Order: sequence, then C-alpha cells, then structure tokens
Amino acid sequence: MSDAFDSGGSLAATWLLDFDGVLNAVVRRGSRPDRSVWPDWTAITIEDSHGTRYPVTYSPTVVRFISRVSEAGVNVVWVSDWQADAERFCEAIPELPTLPWVAGELPLDGESPPPPTKSPGGLKSIMTSGVSLSREPEAWWKAVVVPRYVESLDGQGSPFVRPLIWTDDELSQHAGRGARAWVNARANSLVVDTQPHLGLTPRGLRTIRDFLMATAAISIPGD
Repeated sequence: MSDAFDSGGSLAATWLLDFDGVLNAVVRRGSRPDRSVWPDWTAITIEDSHGTRYPVTYSPTVVRFISRVSEAGVNVVWVSDWQADAERFCEAIPELPTLPWVAGELPLDGESPPPPTKSPGGLKSIMTSGVSLSREPEAWWKAVVVPRYVESLDGQGSPFVRPLIWTDDELSQHAGRGARAWVNARANSLVVDTQPHLGLTPRGLRTIRDFLMATAAISIPGD
C-alpha cells in the first residue's frame, strides 16, 4: 500500500479495481468476446481456494495498463468478491502486478482491526475498523468498506483529498447506487462504469489516463 505522499511530495492517487466485469469480461457460455473492443482477448481459467475453476477472459492490453499505473506510483487495490483469492490473479495472468486487496470481513464495533497481513505471495489484506458487516446485512459490502478505507488513507481531519478512481460493474446497479453517490460527492474522484461482458474498454482507459494527469500530474504511456 502506498504512503500518503509519493517520493515527489504530491498526494498519491488510489485506484479501486474490481476483477469480474472489469478486468475479467464475463462472457456468457457459448459466446465469444467482442474483438472490436480488444483484439487480444485471452481466455484462461483460475482456480479459487476451494478448488472451483472459473473461466476468465481478459485483454493483455488492459493488464499492461494496470501495471503501468501501479509502476507510476498509484495505489492500485483490488476491491473484489474474490478477496484473498486475488493472489491467484497475478499467478495466472502474465504481467499483472501483485496488488493488495480490501477485505470484506471487518471487526465488530469497538474492536481493534488486525494489522495488514501478507500472504506467501506478498499480497496484503487491508482491514478497516469500526464496521461490522454482520450488523448491516442489507448493505453491499463494498459500500460499507470502501468509504472507511478511503477515509483512512486521506486521514481524519486532513485537508487533503487524494485522487480516487473506482472501477466496478455494479456501481450503476441498485446495490451500488449509494456507493456511487458517495464517490460523486467526494472531490477528486472518478467512477468508471463497466459493462460485465466488456470490462474496461479503450475509452475507459483514456478516461483514467486523463484523470490521473489532471488530478495527480501522472502520465501513463499507452501501447
């Protein structure tokens, strides 16, 4: 996880990155991905920690973009239902960097969270304090966790609001509307909606690149 400021002294940006429907285009069985979007679609399978294998369709172009954003000093973090199994992404997908993930199981109110843990593969699980998902059963877990995580990055009472990007295919759905409203009300923030069967498109990458240049003076080269 990045420090609040990068080596140049500027406020670091954070990119909250979902996997399914963002990097992984969720293609219906028997269908093929749209090669007018990405000619380099690649199909693999990833096995989760329970031994279940899932089909994954991704573009190496998008993977390289994520890698370049991370290398540029942006705090890129998985916010995915895969949670700890995110460590399997970089094992299965060439050039995908090792990234931390935000955990969805939180301590009960009043309890201290455990420190970030590092798996054998080097990934960190980021825990936030003060929220119990079990006490908010109707809430979308990302809508509960993400604001607390981002507030912990900005620092309570800090006048600085770091640039924030959130890419998720559920932010425009009913469950994600509250989270989207929170992002829209926050300064220096960008929501990039994706369609599950397409994921991040060339337009989405351009939007992220332009936002990072405008808000953090970070230049991301293209292919």
